[in-house]
Amino acid sequence: MKVVACKLDEGNMKSIIRYLLITLFFVHLSLAQVSNLGVYSNEFGISSVDYISLDIKENGFVDVEKALTLSDETAGAVIPCPVDDLRVVGVNDEELIYTTESMGDRVFVKFLGGEGNQVRLYYSTDHLVGKNGSKWTVRYSTSANQRHTLIYLHFPPATKILPLSGDILFSPIENGLLVYPDSDVFSFRINYELQQTNSTTLTTLNEFHIVLGFLVLIVLVLFFWIRGSGQDTDSLEDLVTGREQIKGFMVMDSIKNTLDENEGRIVEMLESSNDEITQAYIYKSTGIPKSTLSEVINRLERRNILKRRKDGRTKWVKLQKWVFG
Repeated sequence: MKVVACKLDEGNMKSIIRYLLITLFFVHLSLAQVSNLGVYSNEFGISSVDYISLDIKENGFVDVEKALTLSDETAGAVIPCPVDDLRVVGVNDEELIYTTESMGDRVFVKFLGGEGNQVRLYYSTDHLVGKNGSKWTVRYSTSANQRHTLIYLHFPPATKILPLSGDILFSPIENGLLVYPDSDVFSFRINYELQQTNSTTLTTLNEFHIVLGFLVLIVLVLFFWIRGSGQDTDSLEDLVTGREQIKGFMVMDSIKNTLDENEGRIVEMLESSNDEITQAYIYKSTGIPKSTLSEVINRLERRNILKRRKDGRTKWVKLQKWVFG
């Protein structure tokens, strides 16, 4: 009989342990709910929680926007802890002054916003998201107003949202969910996975674009280098041609050797102008007396080195073409 009693005790042991674990779980859940109720009971001066936006990043950070309508001049709201870049914004996007008080894993924010006004709280935190292997989990709790408060969850592009528990009321939106709180203190937990294949494809596309851009850059450099080389060649040819042209408009040395000083000065001036000039200009430029200048020009004209023409009272002087050789 004692042996049988012992066997009965061992057979029931697993069931008893399982019952105790289940009981402990529900006790813990109840305590957590009571704790949440206790925390959010500290809030004051809030007539409604209008909407909450959770913008979840790939690295687990969440940008939060929480909109409240105030029932008093001053108000206090509970947010997660720790947070970064906390801002409280009132009417006309005015930055409001606030104070904070630590409440364990939460922060109590007090501010002056004005009765009936809507105030928005902005902050960033990595306290809402956790990761286990490839699975990410976002957890959030808040005070809420049933059939009024809306919670927008925005996930990274191509996120796979894992099956939700049946007690969460939601509707899908682009890259996310719209959740409808069903209690005055509302909390949820949602699991999701980031799609690595899309990320890999994006990385591959980025690498392809980088390589393509590099090849285009090389082609452009070669194009402009070749074009520049062609221009240099043309410029060299132009220079050679120009030198030949200049050489063609230079008076032959055999003629210059036969000229005296004044004749040489006049021929040199006509040579450098490469066109006809007035006798008066030659006079002013050389300083040769008019009678002497007229005599010198007459001698050069008789030797067919230059020719003159009259245009009214102006006398034009020009070298003959043959003197250039």
